[in-house]
Order: sequence, then structure tokens, then C-alpha cells
Amino acid sequence: LAAPATQQFIAQEHAATLARFCQSPEYAALRDAILAQLQDERQIPFCQEHRARMYHFHQSPEFPKGVYRVCTAASYRAGLPEWQTLFSVADFDEILGDDVYLDGVSHYVEQPEIALLTLSPAGSDAAYTVEFNLATRQIVPNGFHFPLGKNHIAWRDENSVWVCPAWDERQLTPSGYPREVWLLRRGQTFDEAQAIFRQPENGVMVHAWRYLDPQGAPIDLIESATSFFQKTYYQISKTGEPQPLALPSDADIAGYIAGQLVVQLKSAWHRANQSYPAGSLIAVKLNKGTLGAAQCLLTPNAQQAIESVETTRRYIIANLLDNVSGSLKAWQWQNGAWQAVALPSLPQGAIELTDQPWGGDVLYLAASDFTTPLTLYALDLSVMELSVMRRQVAQFNAEGI
Repeated sequence: LAAPATQQFIAQEHAATLARFCQSPEYAALRDAILAQLQDERQIPFCQEHRARMYHFHQSPEFPKGVYRVCTAASYRAGLPEWQTLFSVADFDEILGDDVYLDGVSHYVEQPEIALLTLSPAGSDAAYTVEFNLATRQIVPNGFHFPLGKNHIAWRDENSVWVCPAWDERQLTPSGYPREVWLLRRGQTFDEAQAIFRQPENGVMVHAWRYLDPQGAPIDLIESATSFFQKTYYQISKTGEPQPLALPSDADIAGYIAGQLVVQLKSAWHRANQSYPAGSLIAVKLNKGTLGAAQCLLTPNAQQAIESVETTRRYIIANLLDNVSGSLKAWQWQNGAWQAVALPSLPQGAIELTDQPWGGDVLYLAASDFTTPLTLYALDLSVMELSVMRRQVAQFNAEGI
């Protein structure tokens, strides 16, 4: 992509496309209308909640690259958020010597004041990683900082991270993604990191992460993809040994709770004289790399599809598209099995799970339909109550529609 001939072709085609778009008499009006919507201060600020503080990435004409800001959960729920700016993305241009944009903020949920910032140059899928202290509003000295690459960095605990490096050609698969997993502890150089896993030469990519379990011990996992649709999962032992999990190669791990993996099947799974249909959501016990008993939670019918899965402290929640309308289903571990629980009446239309604060049973969800403005709800599963947090300003009069 960086070759001069490639860049010249991109510039030529980009200019030709812009010229064609700009010739349209509707172009300027449509552009201005879209920009006005994006810059409207009445838009719902969707946040990450950590320890009763709401974190939000905000862009405006004054800060086109955006700022990361925070307010208390109480002021947010009252509708009068008292925002404090934690950092401006534009400040990192000088620090990194590059034109960078914020790609993500990964809080360590048990100590959310420390975060890994992912900053990508000019929209690239490669990125820098910088450890930032949100309490002091400063880069962490000698912290977890990584050079530009298609790296995957994930918290293990407050003093160690899983590193899948991609800043050197020798670390890459033929697809250009990481093939190695390393454990790096605070204060170590990368040369001192512990090598955990290396993918075969024909692999596509790897990444590693930790699942915290409010009801038990955490687990560390590796996903080793041999294609964009086939992969092998491994559990990393306490000594750093990866142990393969006997899951179907096209299954997706969607969560971990109460010592059990939550798995979404893409094809039928036959094991231990049991069959689980394609598309099913199952919970399977995990013990030191060995899969135990499994329970089928849900098998979608011909009109249903699982959009997403979330876990809270005590519940598994599936967001379903059911006959082109959103719906939620939930299960709680009781009397040695997952039991379906009744949820409060939910709004009609499209539903999206937007946040689940760590360690509790509150779930934030956004809902809208063709005549109802986008609305942010809080679903408190501990008392089974649904409350409105924010509602977008109506753009037209929907009466009679």
C-alpha cells in the first residue's frame, strides 16, 4: 500500500470520485445535513460506565479529532452531565510524531483509571498503543507502550498484558496479522517477555485475552484463526502452557460466567451422545482446558438470529433479531442449571446492547423504530426494571403514522 505507484493510483481515483460526487446538486445540502446531525449536541452520548463514572469519546467543531471525557453516573442519569476532559486526541500527534486518530480505549475494569489507548495514523488498521493514567491525565512513564503495527494488546491484570506483536515482518502471518502470543509484565522489556504461543506458517492471525468472572477465577484464552471462518481456541494454564479446547472450528466463544464458556455454534456439534443444532447458544463447563457438561440455552428458529451475547454478574443475555424486530432473552444459574428468566416489557424495533458495567447486573441498551426516536435504556436485572436514560430529539411529527 505504501508503494508510490499505489499511492498515485489511490490519489487519482479518490479525486475522480470526489469530482463526480461534487457535481451533484444535492451533494452540498446532503453533506451539510449529515454533518449537522453528527455535530448536534443533542445526540445521545453513549458511554462506558466504570465504577459509577461515565466515559465518553466526544467530537465537535472545536475538537474534530475528539476528546475523551468523563462525568459521574449520577449527573448523567439526571440529564445534566458535568463533563471533565481527560485528554485530547490531537495532543498525541506531537507525542507520536504522526497524524493519529483514536481507535479505542481499553480500561482495565478492576482499576479503570488505567487504560490502553489505541491510536491509528490516518485511518490505518495499524496502530500505536499507549498506556494512559486517566486519574493523573498523563501517559504512564515506562508503561505498556507499543510501536505502530497491527498488534493486539489486551489486559491480563493491572501489571501485565497479553501481546500479539505485529511491528516486525518476522512476527506476521502471510495475511499480515500477528502470529505470536507473549506475556509482558510491568517493568519488563519485550526481550524479557514470556513466549506463550506461535501459530503455524499457514495461519491467519492470533489474539489473546482474559475473561474475568465475578463468580470465580479468571481464565486466559487464545484464538488461533486458520482462516477467517475457522479457528482453534486454547486456554492458557497458570504456567503459560496453551491447551486446545475441543470446540467446533467454526464456533465462537461469546462469554464466560460461573466457570462456564458461552458458545455460539455455526454448525451442529455432536459430543457425548448429545447433539446441539447449528446456530444454538450453549453454556459448557470448563476445567483446566477440559470441556465438561453442556447445556443448550437457545436454538433460534427460522425467523430468529442471535445478534449479540452479553454476560453480567449473574445472567447471560442474548440479543435476538426475531422476525425483523429486536428482543432479549436471559438466563440465570439456579439449582445446578441455567434457568430462563422473565424480563420486563421491552420496546419494539431494533435493539442494541451498548454497555455492561463490570461486576453488576445493569445493562444499557439502545432501541428505535421508524417512528420512535433513538432511546437509551438501563435494564437493571437485579430488580427487573427498565428505565429511560436518554431520548433523542424527534426529527418529525410521527402522530398518525
